[in-house]
Amino acid sequence: MLTDKEILKIANDTYNDFSVDFLIECKFECVSIKKYIDLAKKTPLIQIYIEQKLYDSIKNVTVPAIVVPGEVEKIYFCKNIVNKIVKKLSKEKQKMFVRAIVLHELYHIVNRSEERDVNSYSFMKSERRAHQEFKEDYPDLYKVLEEAKKKFT
Repeated sequence: MLTDKEILKIANDTYNDFSVDFLIECKFECVSIKKYIDLAKKTPLIQIYIEQKLYDSIKNVTVPAIVVPGEVEKIYFCKNIVNKIVKKLSKEKQKMFVRAIVLHELYHIVNRSEERDVNSYSFMKSERRAHQEFKEDYPDLYKVLEEAKKKFT
């Protein structure tokens, strides 16, 4: 199981590597499940997931990291959700999973100016683009994300 401190160290190290090529500013925070749910409620993509019945309740959200609109340079994690997803992975793959999630969210931040508005099409387009760029640039980490998805579901 990963601690808040471990998650934040991985996130900051990943950001430092990523920001060599992309000039963006980003901060990270691990929050309680209660605060995470409150933040998730404000996230348009999570709202779309709820509307499309991908989650029956906001309390069942299993998205490990979110970028809240208006605070696009801050990525929030919930240790409980991260650990729920990675519990069947080795410690090394758990760390790789966090790195992969951070990179995926950083691609959203890089792409936000041209794609992120409040309609569901733009959010889905951004999701697909971030996923594809991440897959091309970090194929090994992409495989870890896919492995975690299979073991979690």
